[in-house]
Amino acid sequence: MYSDMDRSSPGFAFRRGRAPVEIPVELELSGESLVATSVNIGLGGLFVATDRRFRMAERLNLRFTLPGQAQPIAVAADVQWLYGHQGRALGVGLRFVDLQAAAATVIQDFLRQLDVDVTA
Repeated sequence: MYSDMDRSSPGFAFRRGRAPVEIPVELELSGESLVATSVNIGLGGLFVATDRRFRMAERLNLRFTLPGQAQPIAVAADVQWLYGHQGRALGVGLRFVDLQAAAATVIQDFLRQLDVDVTA
């Protein structure tokens, strides 16, 4: 079972200011790369469904392309929230680290197209 789950912030993954979006997200950690599927995204980060276990505060490199965009977004992210059930990992909330202004604008425009309140 996730021992870090109690230290995570359960509101992080599904709070206001996020839009549902299922896209492939490449996760890279210590030279290992895997692809997971996003559940939702906000200006601060995203939540991905994955059965891989992560640790709180672990740093990953992400790469994903939002619908309607040609250029992928590449950004570092820290594990902010862990979600599991009966010892099985089901997902992870990731907080963007040093998101570049151009990428933030792309995400913000995507959220506004879906009528998401980006001030949340």
